[in-house]
Amino acid sequence: MTHDQTRSASVVALLADIPSTGHLGGSQAQRFTLDGHDLAEQSGAFVDYARYHAAGGVRVVALYPRWRAERARRAVAFARGAMREDTVAAVGVDLSPLALSLIADQLAYLCPYLPAGIIAGLADELPRHTLAGGWLRNVANLATIPISVPQHLGSFAPGVTYLALCSPVPQVTRVAKGETASVSQLPFRPQEPVQVLHSSGANFDTAAFEEQFLPSLQAVAARRLPAQPLGPLYWGSPKYVEFVAFSAHPRALTEPARAVRPTRCTWCGEPTVWAVCRFCGAANSVPAQNPRTGGRPSAPAPAPGPQHSAPPAAPAGSGQPPSAPPAQPRPAAPAPPAPTPGSSPQPTAPRRPHPPEPVEEDDIPVPQALPPLPEGPGAAPPGASPPTAAAPPAADPTESAPSAFRLQTAPELGARPLSPLPPASGGGDARPHSGPADDRAPGRPADPGPRDPGPPDDGTGDPRWAQGVSAPRAPK
Repeated sequence: MTHDQTRSASVVALLADIPSTGHLGGSQAQRFTLDGHDLAEQSGAFVDYARYHAAGGVRVVALYPRWRAERARRAVAFARGAMREDTVAAVGVDLSPLALSLIADQLAYLCPYLPAGIIAGLADELPRHTLAGGWLRNVANLATIPISVPQHLGSFAPGVTYLALCSPVPQVTRVAKGETASVSQLPFRPQEPVQVLHSSGANFDTAAFEEQFLPSLQAVAARRLPAQPLGPLYWGSPKYVEFVAFSAHPRALTEPARAVRPTRCTWCGEPTVWAVCRFCGAANSVPAQNPRTGGRPSAPAPAPGPQHSAPPAAPAGSGQPPSAPPAQPRPAAPAPPAPTPGSSPQPTAPRRPHPPEPVEEDDIPVPQALPPLPEGPGAAPPGASPPTAAAPPAADPTESAPSAFRLQTAPELGARPLSPLPPASGGGDARPHSGPADDRAPGRPADPGPRDPGPPDDGTGDPRWAQGVSAPRAPK
């Protein structure tokens, strides 16, 4: 493998009390248990290790378990602050102790051949090509892998066994007593030939694991290792068997390295597969990563649903009035509307997955088409039956209204003079008469000009005035 630019050298350090499996011989990651009473005692050895390699231009990829990350993160921050350089990358891995030990040794084996940024990115890619988990009798205290309430309650029943997987996907399944697990029940199986490493807790019988689970992997070799010190902490119980199955093919480590698609960091220039560089922390735009190659094929994607088309317009002779559909929120997967009786269903074309189609106007509900308007005032709408008899002429709305609310025409208003108001000094009682008609039409504004009071009237000349009623006096 050749590179246009100079490849950066790197080393791998594992910040946890996880011994090596010894499967790769001398290619092992440097271990730091981080034991001590204070930060200087816990991180002193790692800081000296990072300072020594940074002086020679070598970057350090520090792996640590995410379920025990406090001391590891403090040690990395202490080392970066002491050296004031971005040559140390902290990479958290959510794996069991035995699987993390193998992944760390594999990364140490690839360090002489790949840049430091690719080594850090393979910490997430290599677990996707391995099958790691545990054989447990109790999952009530398992906090590193999600479990359900029935699985938690089933742990208190006698004779129950669970298969808990942490890679490539975390899951917990129940295994029936005496039943051999099949390959179809596993989410992934490594490429042939398969090798298995396993270890168990203290005083735990591994006969059921070797009889029910190992035959399903069809491994060419199975090796038993001493128990990991952090095994009971990860599995939540001292009664467990943890395992890791991987491929022993010569190109087993080449395919994961080709699966990642890195981009060069805009700040430190190191290849990175994350949006944030693990060395300098700069933000980058990384391409989409390729799906995992090998193993069992994934299930095909569901076919897209039919497109939502507009409802058909009502025919002209159906006699049904057009109506617009109510405005409703569009569902996630809309179903095609039922066709109108008498209309043929229209086929819909399936959507293309790539590239995504934009939202078209056909996907939005539209109102139905309206019939043509009648040409004449007396013409009937299309589809309506002709009248059998001539309808009587409509009455004039001005004649059918009560007399008190009829509107007077302009000649009547101009020919009829306005009646003067009674004098303020009149002794007789008079009040306005509420007759059928008023001096002006309702809603017509009053004349702002002055009025001529005219000669005094006693109320006998105008029928609108009645005797015996006192009229209001005008203010002086």
